[in-house]
Amino acid sequence: MLRAEFATEVEYIWQILGKKEDEFYTMMVEDDSKEILRYELQLLVASVRSLWIEKTLLDFLIADISRQIRQAQREETASLRLFPHESRLRDDWTNRHSPQILAGMTRHNWESLKILVPQLATLEEHSRQEANGVPNPLSTEVERARKHLQAIERLLQECEAQVERAGSSSDGKYPYTNTIRALSAQYQA
Repeated sequence: MLRAEFATEVEYIWQILGKKEDEFYTMMVEDDSKEILRYELQLLVASVRSLWIEKTLLDFLIADISRQIRQAQREETASLRLFPHESRLRDDWTNRHSPQILAGMTRHNWESLKILVPQLATLEEHSRQEANGVPNPLSTEVERARKHLQAIERLLQECEAQVERAGSSSDGKYPYTNTIRALSAQYQA
């Protein structure tokens, strides 16, 4: 069951990743929006990697336990099909799939970074005051962290919107959407 959920989630992310990559490579100007989209792509790739590693570990554990059971029963070992060959996403996946795993992973990243960015900004402000006009490399890191946070916020909004479209948010699992919108407006200002 969990393996199937991971496989479905990976396929969903690949679909979204493909669309975002197309958008990224058609952008001609290197600006903040392209950089934020680049961060979104990196987040999606990291999510796929993480899910695929977890799914692979589950597949291995299941295959190994099956082998041990067969050995205990003195049956011949047979090769197991570890990965599904057919898509687990329905044809209407854009309306039906609820990416709760991706939303949870993204929400965790967002919660961590929303705490870190103001701390970095405070640290950068103090170091700028002490440096008396000397260029501060921390300024670049603060700006990069803010853009990364914007990318996470956009991705989380998309995930939660998809969860709502799929009808899975009626239990109140995704209360952060309005908070994210408010924070996003704050960081864009």
